[in-house]
Amino acid sequence: MENLGKLEKVNDIRKVWPDEARNFTCWLAKEENLAILSDEIGLTLELIERESPVGSFNVDIFAKVQDTEQKVIIENQLEQSDHDHLGKVLTYASNKDAEILIWIVKRARQEHQRAIEWLNQHTDDKISVFMIEIELWKIEDSKLAPRFNIVVQPDAWDKIQRSTDPATGSQLFCMEFWNEFQDYASTDSVFSQYYTRLRKPSKQNAQDIPFGNPDLWTFAKFDTRKNTITCGIYIPYSKKHYEQIKNSQQIIDKSFPTEKEDFKWICDNAVKWKKVIDEIIK
Repeated sequence: MENLGKLEKVNDIRKVWPDEARNFTCWLAKEENLAILSDEIGLTLELIERESPVGSFNVDIFAKVQDTEQKVIIENQLEQSDHDHLGKVLTYASNKDAEILIWIVKRARQEHQRAIEWLNQHTDDKISVFMIEIELWKIEDSKLAPRFNIVVQPDAWDKIQRSTDPATGSQLFCMEFWNEFQDYASTDSVFSQYYTRLRKPSKQNAQDIPFGNPDLWTFAKFDTRKNTITCGIYIPYSKKHYEQIKNSQQIIDKSFPTEKEDFKWICDNAVKWKKVIDEIIK
């Protein structure tokens, strides 16, 4: 019988994230790590801004739920929960007009758990509050693995779902298109080498295709009126990367000699974008 390793919890998370703002918040803001939190709470979160200003203060992470206008604030605390951070959660949420509040702590005190439960019980369907403990685990000498443990979540988990408008006919068409694209992409062996995680199918005619860089990502878009499909690179945050790519037009032109309007075309060009970006941004 094969020997199995022992799962161990790592108590000192400060060894991995010594500083809350510089280490943990920066780590969580990366697309692949925000996706871990998204999987745990069942919502696809998209980063808007890290250390987003609220008057003379800053909320750790300001985000939104994919395909909706629901704003999200995330307050991090790598210690036992306290009154100060509870106040920050409420202050940032009210100033950012957030509908989803996420408070991440090392350990949640019972008093604060009850406070979050009370908020969920006494707010309408538009407001949902999570209290989550961040943990690190390993198996013997393996790499450390993060785990988000939900301590408190909205009373009725469909609270968030009820606040989302039902999909229109065009949204259903978009979701069907991107569902079919994902089915195809999962069978494309070359594409799968470069893109290991796809976003939940969008209700819009555009879909992000992330490749692990929080500053830029590939996107695909279709236009039913013009009968066209576009695949490109989106650079919302990094002027440095934008200038690097803008000044490398010859490399880009050499990488895109053909055009085809189908799922294979999207996969092929998404791979080309990943390769050319890797060449430009070492």
